[in-house]
Amino acid sequence: MKTSNCNNVQGFEEQEKINLLQDPDNEILHSVPRSCKGLKGELGNISLLLFLYVLQGIPLGLAGSIPLILQILTVTFPSYEQIGFSAADAVTGLKLVEEGVPKEQLALLAVPMVPLQILLPLIISKYTAGPRPLDIFYKAFPFRLLMGLEFALLVWWTPNVKQDGGFPAYYYLVVLLSYAIHQVAVYSMYVAIMAFHAKVSDPVIGGTYMTLLNTVTNLGGNWPSTLALWLVDPLTVKECIGAEGQSCGSSEEIALCTKLGGSCLTTLDGYYVESGICIIIGFVWWFWLGKKMRHLQEEKQSAWQCRITK
Repeated sequence: MKTSNCNNVQGFEEQEKINLLQDPDNEILHSVPRSCKGLKGELGNISLLLFLYVLQGIPLGLAGSIPLILQILTVTFPSYEQIGFSAADAVTGLKLVEEGVPKEQLALLAVPMVPLQILLPLIISKYTAGPRPLDIFYKAFPFRLLMGLEFALLVWWTPNVKQDGGFPAYYYLVVLLSYAIHQVAVYSMYVAIMAFHAKVSDPVIGGTYMTLLNTVTNLGGNWPSTLALWLVDPLTVKECIGAEGQSCGSSEEIALCTKLGGSCLTTLDGYYVESGICIIIGFVWWFWLGKKMRHLQEEKQSAWQCRITK
């Protein structure tokens, strides 16, 4: 679902999300294999980048590369904060389509986002160019978490405003405004992380070091989305209406309920449960680990340099 680029911002681009739903009857879980491929791709990138160290004449060896990986994992532990955003980023677009929002309209809403995505890094970079770029990351974090709550309310509100001819214009205006605010928070965190990586990258190795940092960060941001997609159905509670003694806990039970003249009614949507859990985890991370993350930028430059023994 995400590509293996060094750009975490692409995770919520609606045009990519709706491409997962080529068939309107597809379930959300159908998008999981693509995410798994993305994870394998990230692991392959890490192996390739370590090989590039050798091509550059840096004799790391096995003993040297393992500490380097552990060091970089320590540098990029902020990437695990993506757990707090996984439901909003990975599932919201699919739920809007499930509620009847045309895929074409969602794709069209991505067009006015392009100028915003061009201007935001230029504006935010002025505040991340100093010695403490992660301060912007820390400040934008709770706002992005609250956008997860706003997206859940948006999904809940969607069927209430649906009309026979589709959705009114003001609904799409609300969706567009929600995405725009979300993009401000996303780009604030993204630019801050990139600025931090540029700040701590070892100049002796050059771009390979920063690319490896970004790859590990991307790896930390991929698995929560995969898990979020997989957990939606297990967290959803359905009841069989019209067929006594039947349940809707699995696809076989749903088929049996329908065969006996009943229908499965969703009493608790797993998306809302997952959104609440993710937001709580995100705030716990922000309170407990956020300040420790900010202390990373107080380390001396020598702490991030590769120790090479010839």
